[in-house]
Amino acid sequence: MIIKNNLNQSIWYEEQMGKVFDHCFLKLPSKVQKLENEKWDDIELPHKCCNELMCRIGSPIKLKLEPKTKREIELKIPSSGTYRLKFVYYLSNDTRKENYAYSNEFEIKAVNGITITMNKTVFLKGEKIDFRIDGKVHVCTNKLPFSIIKSDGEPVRLKHSCAGFVGSGVDQYCENGKIVSKRIYQLCNFSRKWCYGCSDLIACWDTYIHENFTWDQKEYVEITEVCDNRTIHREIKKFVPSGIYKIVVYDVVNQEYVESEFTIKAREPEWLISTYGKCKTDEDCYGGGCSGEICQSRFEEPQYSICIVRQIPANFYCRCIDGKCQWVSNTKK
Repeated sequence: MIIKNNLNQSIWYEEQMGKVFDHCFLKLPSKVQKLENEKWDDIELPHKCCNELMCRIGSPIKLKLEPKTKREIELKIPSSGTYRLKFVYYLSNDTRKENYAYSNEFEIKAVNGITITMNKTVFLKGEKIDFRIDGKVHVCTNKLPFSIIKSDGEPVRLKHSCAGFVGSGVDQYCENGKIVSKRIYQLCNFSRKWCYGCSDLIACWDTYIHENFTWDQKEYVEITEVCDNRTIHREIKKFVPSGIYKIVVYDVVNQEYVESEFTIKAREPEWLISTYGKCKTDEDCYGGGCSGEICQSRFEEPQYSICIVRQIPANFYCRCIDGKCQWVSNTKK
């Protein structure tokens, strides 16, 4: 929701603050109205800080919005229906006379279970992986709403497992022969709303999400260093190896886990060629050319190459991926 002041004068609006152990805050600058029985009714929005714990609500305060400026406000609406937003503002800081501005009507439709959307399923080593999650999930303030699982069943470590308060942490490293402690606030690769902390469990709740995520193919790996005659343990981010991975999300509606599989493949040598010919199974793909370096489909004309004898690198396979013949690495038939 974006509030833009198109007037030639400043306006004021109220925010009300709520705290749980001085950790979180609750913004209430506008009202959400739902259309029921041909009538617009104000509704109360749940907030993660107040679902399972008691909030301490402070007094409302007035904030100023200058002319021709805008303010973005995030609201989470938990159920389907027809809605509009009712923004309450004042023309003076010392008046109680309310003015109203209404948004356009919009529809929120119910989601039947979790959907994980990826625009492709094969990624080169180091390539950013984009995916989207829609549906009702179970989240906690110290966990992501999904996991990424390796082919051996072990989870990728996406968050820093440090000590410290929720929303922050402490890392140690060696600098000029001395141990240096550094406070860190961003504890994973995703937006701060999903990276609160790493140790203390504050609250868990069920909520609908409709969000895009980007993974940089890195995970946290523990290393040991000797510094100032002391041994310190710390974590650094490294690229995961090539292989088959899957995104796993718990579907609250159907009470089951939903998975989406994808492959990270090594960047093959330039002389390995993929024709991306059509295929249905791996048996439709084979290595052609002088040394078998051309991954092609049996449904297309044979491809030829200059006869330079080369050894196909270990763990490279000519496979049918997304209906196209191509080289992939570290994936066994």
